[in-house]
Amino acid sequence: MKFQKIIYLFLFVAGLVSCMKDSCPLAEGPGRSVMSVTIEDEDGKSDSYREVINTVRVIVFDNASTVPRLDVNRVFRMPGGETGTKFTVKTETSHNNDKLVMAIVNEPAGASQALAGMSHPDGVEDLMFVFADIMNANHTAVKTSGMPMTGVVRGVSVGPAHTESDPKRVDMTIERAVARVDIYLQKDESIAPRVVELPSTTVVTLKNTYAEGYLVAGTRADGTRDQPGENLNFGRLLTVFPSDLRTVEWSPASTITIRAVNTKVPVCSFYTPERTCSAVNDADKLGLVFENIHLVGVGDRNGEITIRRISNPAAGVTDSELREIRRNNVYEVVGTIMSIGLGFETRVVAWRIVDMNAEIPTPYYLDISANDLRINRNFGMAKLIVRTDYPGGWRAECFVDPDCTIPMTNVDYMSLSVAGSPSAASAGMEVIVTLGSNISWGESRYIRFTAGRKNIVVRVTAYMDVS
Repeated sequence: MKFQKIIYLFLFVAGLVSCMKDSCPLAEGPGRSVMSVTIEDEDGKSDSYREVINTVRVIVFDNASTVPRLDVNRVFRMPGGETGTKFTVKTETSHNNDKLVMAIVNEPAGASQALAGMSHPDGVEDLMFVFADIMNANHTAVKTSGMPMTGVVRGVSVGPAHTESDPKRVDMTIERAVARVDIYLQKDESIAPRVVELPSTTVVTLKNTYAEGYLVAGTRADGTRDQPGENLNFGRLLTVFPSDLRTVEWSPASTITIRAVNTKVPVCSFYTPERTCSAVNDADKLGLVFENIHLVGVGDRNGEITIRRISNPAAGVTDSELREIRRNNVYEVVGTIMSIGLGFETRVVAWRIVDMNAEIPTPYYLDISANDLRINRNFGMAKLIVRTDYPGGWRAECFVDPDCTIPMTNVDYMSLSVAGSPSAASAGMEVIVTLGSNISWGESRYIRFTAGRKNIVVRVTAYMDVS
């Protein structure tokens, strides 16, 4: 079920600041009316990620397209922090048919004084915030003050007909003021038997990030971003000299284990500001460095990627050069650990909650040392190694046909012997395959190995060495 939390707060004019809670009505008076601003987090529509709401600042300018004049600049404070995807605030406002309305949710502490003194939209557009106000030191977690989110609506008209009982309604979409980089790792089939570990010595480094960003921007949903007319858009896009960019690092607090093949496991997330990334030689593009990814029994793997190109399935983009890091976007990087090195895929996905500290249920694996076994008719036997972590172990059955529909009942064609018990998980159990006297060279039989719901079929073919 979709979650909606509707919060009604009432803002009073300066002469009524001593009134408490709902005890005083809004002052509608001559030339004044009431506006309600209904704010919705764009991604809250799916109820997959709900931000904590601590404060909401509403700023309203009259005559926005000609000579802007400040009408309202007020802060609503949520006691104890509310969690929601949709809420409404009401404010007294002047009559005007060219209003610019903006909302700043969870404003950074360092920006509050500047916001309180704003008298022109240009000042709001120019306002920057620092990550130290909202993030931890390595930009992997948001502070309890909450995620900054903003939205802008133009062309609002308020007149005498808008009263407290029938206010002017403004619907606004807000977006987070930062982007996020989500990092996953998975195993390739080439290392299926191997367990991958990320111990506390593993280091993931985000290169070419920054610790500041512009705070307020419009949204495409409300027609105040990505519009053909510059006078319709609101917000600025940061450009940073490559020499001013920085790196941040993350290491796991406890070991992360990856067992399953082709199953991505969340590793960590970094937050990064909205900005351009189009410098020559990719000097300002985001990059990731992975160090000390441990393959048990083999050694460590390292890898590195510069995020040059990106896919955005929701926008119909399959492969495009990354020239801007956009707010409210999640840049997903999936690293595949292979027998030699790491491979990477990158794409833009919807913002959603990802618990990077969750215990990930890992499917079991089944691996056989060969799936096409040729046995010399003169020698008569060969060896297979079976590996699985399925708790119930594995079993093997012999068949005449490759589809494994006709069981083989005559051991004079082929037989199996196992060194140990197949009824438990095994890091490597030996199976001896012996040809019977009735099998002819060039003839094949089939062994189906099963662990849980996983099946692997091995073809066994007799051949004659005539050399």
